Amino acid sequence: MTPIDLDRQMGVVASEEKALHARLAELTPAEPSTEDELDADLLQDIRRRVDEGIDDFMKREIISLLVERIDVNTEEVGGRKRATIIIRYRFPAVVSFSPDTGSSLPPA
Repeated sequence: MTPIDLDRQMGVVASEEKALHARLAELTPAEPSTEDELDADLLQDIRRRVDEGIDDFMKREIISLLVERIDVNTEEVGGRKRATIIIRYRFPAVVSFSPDTGSSLPPA
Protein backbone atom coordinates (compact mmCIF):
# COMPACT_ATOMS: atom_id res chain seq x y z
CA MET A 1 0.00 0.00 0.00
CA THR A 2 1.40 3.36 -1.00
CA PRO A 3 1.24 6.47 1.18
CA ILE A 4 -1.36 7.92 -1.22
CA ASP A 5 -3.54 4.78 -0.86
CA LEU A 6 -3.13 4.96 2.90
CA ASP A 7 -4.21 8.62 2.93
CA ARG A 8 -7.30 7.77 0.86
CA GLN A 9 -8.17 4.88 3.15
CA MET A 10 -7.69 7.06 6.24
CA GLY A 11 -10.01 9.65 4.66
CA VAL A 12 -12.67 6.97 4.12
CA VAL A 13 -12.29 5.75 7.71
CA ALA A 14 -12.53 9.32 9.04
CA SER A 15 -15.71 9.92 7.01
CA GLU A 16 -17.25 6.69 8.28
CA GLU A 17 -16.32 7.58 11.84
CA LYS A 18 -17.92 11.02 11.48
CA ALA A 19 -21.10 9.47 10.07
CA LEU A 20 -21.23 6.94 12.93
CA HIS A 21 -20.80 9.68 15.54
CA ALA A 22 -23.62 11.65 13.91
CA ARG A 23 -25.86 8.57 13.91
CA LEU A 24 -25.02 7.85 17.56
CA ALA A 25 -25.93 11.42 18.47
CA GLU A 26 -29.31 10.95 16.76
CA LEU A 27 -29.98 7.74 18.71
CA THR A 28 -28.82 9.01 22.10
CA PRO A 29 -31.79 10.37 24.10
CA ALA A 30 -31.51 14.03 24.97
CA GLU A 31 -31.07 14.97 28.59
CA PRO A 32 -34.29 16.40 29.99
CA SER A 33 -34.06 20.15 30.32
CA THR A 34 -34.49 21.71 33.73
CA GLU A 35 -37.51 23.42 32.23
CA ASP A 36 -39.22 20.01 31.93
CA GLU A 37 -38.53 18.98 35.53
CA LEU A 38 -41.03 19.79 38.22
CA ASP A 39 -39.89 20.60 41.74
CA ALA A 40 -41.14 18.85 44.87
CA ASP A 41 -43.03 21.92 46.16
CA LEU A 42 -45.06 22.13 42.95
CA LEU A 43 -45.83 18.41 43.17
CA GLN A 44 -47.02 18.80 46.78
CA ASP A 45 -49.23 21.75 45.76
CA ILE A 46 -50.72 19.72 42.91
CA ARG A 47 -51.35 16.77 45.24
CA ARG A 48 -53.11 19.05 47.76
CA ARG A 49 -55.32 20.55 45.04
CA VAL A 50 -56.19 17.09 43.68
CA ASP A 51 -57.13 15.89 47.15
CA GLU A 52 -59.47 18.90 47.47
CA GLY A 53 -61.30 17.79 44.33
CA ILE A 54 -60.98 18.91 40.73
CA ASP A 55 -62.94 18.49 37.51
CA ASP A 56 -61.98 16.20 34.61
CA PHE A 57 -60.57 19.05 32.51
CA MET A 58 -58.19 20.06 35.30
CA LYS A 59 -57.14 16.42 35.80
CA ARG A 60 -56.20 16.19 32.11
CA GLU A 61 -54.23 19.43 32.35
CA ILE A 62 -52.31 18.19 35.39
CA ILE A 63 -51.56 14.86 33.75
CA SER A 64 -50.25 16.61 30.64
CA LEU A 65 -47.88 18.61 32.87
CA LEU A 66 -46.69 15.61 34.88
CA VAL A 67 -46.46 12.91 32.21
CA GLU A 68 -43.87 13.08 29.46
CA ARG A 69 -44.94 9.94 27.60
CA ILE A 70 -47.14 6.83 27.93
CA ASP A 71 -46.12 3.65 26.07
CA VAL A 72 -48.59 0.79 25.66
CA ASN A 73 -47.17 -2.56 24.55
CA THR A 74 -49.52 -5.42 23.66
CA GLU A 75 -48.42 -9.04 23.40
CA GLU A 76 -50.27 -12.30 23.05
CA VAL A 77 -49.70 -14.74 25.91
CA GLY A 78 -51.43 -18.12 25.87
CA GLY A 79 -53.94 -17.01 23.26
CA ARG A 80 -54.91 -13.88 25.23
CA LYS A 81 -53.74 -10.33 24.70
CA ARG A 82 -51.82 -8.74 27.53
CA ALA A 83 -51.03 -5.02 27.73
CA THR A 84 -48.09 -3.46 29.53
CA ILE A 85 -48.20 0.27 30.19
CA ILE A 86 -45.07 2.29 30.89
CA ILE A 87 -45.47 5.88 32.09
CA ARG A 88 -42.49 8.25 31.86
CA TYR A 89 -42.88 11.23 34.19
CA ARG A 90 -41.31 14.69 33.83
CA PHE A 91 -39.98 14.69 37.40
CA PRO A 92 -37.31 12.61 39.16
CA ALA A 93 -38.33 9.09 40.17
CA VAL A 94 -37.77 9.66 43.88
CA VAL A 95 -40.68 11.61 45.33
CA SER A 96 -42.48 11.39 48.64
CA PHE A 97 -45.93 9.88 48.45
CA SER A 98 -48.78 8.93 50.68
CA PRO A 99 -50.19 5.42 50.25
CA ASP A 100 -53.70 6.67 51.03
CA THR A 101 -53.76 8.73 47.79
CA GLY A 102 -54.25 5.59 45.69
CA SER A 103 -50.91 5.94 43.93
CA SER A 104 -47.82 3.82 44.16
CA LEU A 105 -44.21 4.06 43.10
CA PRO A 106 -42.84 1.74 40.41
CA PRO A 107 -40.66 -1.14 41.61
CA ALA A 108 -36.97 -0.27 41.93
